[in-house]
Amino acid sequence: MKKKSQKPSFLIQILDNQNMTWQGTITNLEDNAKMPFRSMLELVKLMDSAISVHIVSEDDEAAKNVDQ
Repeated sequence: MKKKSQKPSFLIQILDNQNMTWQGTITNLEDNAKMPFRSMLELVKLMDSAISVHIVSEDDEAAKNVDQ
């Protein structure tokens, strides 16, 4: 039985607040990838990118199951 994949989880550390936005690091808890961000917009883009990769990999897995 295959383990159902979980949605990405993140650990966000806010280290500073300059120019009316946050700076810090985001860690993807699935693969422990740690990335710095310099603004809230950059934080959202990093999260969106990780979620998009997760959705694509789920779609690939579903396509493989249909082929079998």
